[in-house]
Amino acid sequence: MKLTRMLVLGIAAVTLFASCRGAEEHPHDVEAPASDAVSVVPGDGLDGLVLDNGRRWLMDDHTRSTFAKMATSFLDLDQGSLEGEGLKTAAADLQVLTADLIRGCTMTGEAHDQLHAYLTGYMPAVEALSKSGRIDDAGKVTHYLESYDEYFE
Repeated sequence: MKLTRMLVLGIAAVTLFASCRGAEEHPHDVEAPASDAVSVVPGDGLDGLVLDNGRRWLMDDHTRSTFAKMATSFLDLDQGSLEGEGLKTAAADLQVLTADLIRGCTMTGEAHDQLHAYLTGYMPAVEALSKSGRIDDAGKVTHYLESYDEYFE
């Protein structure tokens, strides 16, 4: 089980970075965020995310549906009763969904870059939960999943 989680995370990371490398080879026509872009409060784990001129970033159907699955599968759990192995299993399920998200990514431009900024905090939070099974780590994952809708639609 532990090897499977590590393999899934490894594949997800390689896929994520490979897609980013491809973006560098073929730069996107992306305008800089407008001056009225809104940054999040520093230190909440979502540093660097901005809104699209006060609006949420539009995600593709695959990203939207995958995040809906992540939120439903995790936020509806009685996390307190699952502390330990149950939360580790829930985190492993999120890692599988994250790998699926990355594998099916077709997005480009600033919305894609903002999603990457989000994932650079979300993925380590899920990884920490998969190792610890602690309720405080579950709280960090919950924070990310609840914040997703503030920045993306």
